[in-house]
Amino acid sequence: MINLETVGIELNDRVALIRFKRADKANALNRQMWQDLRAAFEWLDQTPEARVGVLAGEGRHFCSGIDLAMLMGVQAAIADDCEARKRE
Repeated sequence: MINLETVGIELNDRVALIRFKRADKANALNRQMWQDLRAAFEWLDQTPEARVGVLAGEGRHFCSGIDLAMLMGVQAAIADDCEARKRE
């Protein structure tokens, strides 16, 4: 089993439960969670004991989508690199 920062994995009776662990942010997808999800599904693909994967979220929300704070950071980084974007 692998240990990830924003995604938890449990394996019971050949079912892998992959759970978002950012309940305080309504399980919004930030950069770390994208990386952790990729690692979780790679683990699932390479684990013959797991026959099915179930995606779930901790807390009240499954997932609220992309983390807007992260998105604004990406937008700012792009704008800083391009003169034309700065004028938009």
